[in-house]
Amino acid sequence: MLWLVALIPLLAAPVLYGLGRRGGPALLGWASAAIVLGTFGLAWAAVIGDWSGSYRWSAQVVLSAALSPAGGVFALIVPLVAAPILLYSAYHEAEASSGTALARLIALLLAFVGAMELLVLAADLLTLLIAWELVGALSWALIAHHWPSDRTVRDAAWAFLVTRFGDLGLYIAAGAAFAGTGSFDFVELAQLDGTPLHVFVGGILLACAAKSAQLPFSPWLFAAMSGPTPVSALLHAATMVAAGVYLLIRLHQTLDAVAWFAPLAIGLGLATALAGGVVASLQGHAKKLLAASTSSHYGLMWLAVGAGYPGAALLHFVTHAFFKAGLFLAAGIAEHHVGSYSLGDMRLGRKLPGIALATLLISLALAGAPPPSGAL
Repeated sequence: MLWLVALIPLLAAPVLYGLGRRGGPALLGWASAAIVLGTFGLAWAAVIGDWSGSYRWSAQVVLSAALSPAGGVFALIVPLVAAPILLYSAYHEAEASSGTALARLIALLLAFVGAMELLVLAADLLTLLIAWELVGALSWALIAHHWPSDRTVRDAAWAFLVTRFGDLGLYIAAGAAFAGTGSFDFVELAQLDGTPLHVFVGGILLACAAKSAQLPFSPWLFAAMSGPTPVSALLHAATMVAAGVYLLIRLHQTLDAVAWFAPLAIGLGLATALAGGVVASLQGHAKKLLAASTSSHYGLMWLAVGAGYPGAALLHFVTHAFFKAGLFLAAGIAEHHVGSYSLGDMRLGRKLPGIALATLLISLALAGAPPPSGAL
């Protein structure tokens, strides 16, 4: 049953694409939102019922799924964040996309939710690799949604290649784990020691740093802003970039067994948080400012994990996912009115007072200012 949490959105995506080509934005938006809310319901039942699953690929290889505490939180948060974004996509992108293009965008976003659910349900490195590859491929397709634009395709390729380089670390880690334990299962990682353990930790750090846009990989996140606003809101605020932090939290006990893990994670996180903050303060492009802020916040999550507080990083992820997705959607609404992401043009307090007030409150919460104090 646990596999259904990931399979339902993955299998529903091509069906919705076929129906959406003949239907309108309302059908696409409400149907996709209903599917992800159904996924949330299944995930909730899985958490309550402690579901698990396995599939024997061969005599030596078994794909397995289980919910860790962190995985349960991610499995619930991803569809909750995705539902309003899918509704936003159906109506906000309808004017900029043909019926076929809009159906493709919604279907890819829905498939991405399924891939991300598979990633957080994975209980072994092989299942994780399959989900990791799906997330990477779908993110490339989503960033390059407006494919007639050469710049968009180039930026999507740049983001894909940088994260793909980091993905090599996950393959290295999987090989080290199998060499040291004879298994890909997360449970067997406790047996790792010596050189295989050091190689495993190094590979995981490389993969997670690239995915979470930590230094020196941060620039790919700015290139990814060429994608549509809903893509930025889902992938680059609440899911894809979160995959690296999730894996650090999920494997923290194994990673922390190596003495150099903590100082390296703290150093990378602190450097990225400071650099991202400086870059954000100098940005005049709304989405790129939010991208720099995202990289900075995930740096703080790395800092928390490295310092031995993965629970604090998990809580930070939850608040950041909702707040930052909201800010991306607000930026998209403002751009729709002024035709530009330039902050100098977005003086819309009188024209959009509700959006302006919501943006102010979310910004204060993300900054940790009272009374919302979300980031704290």
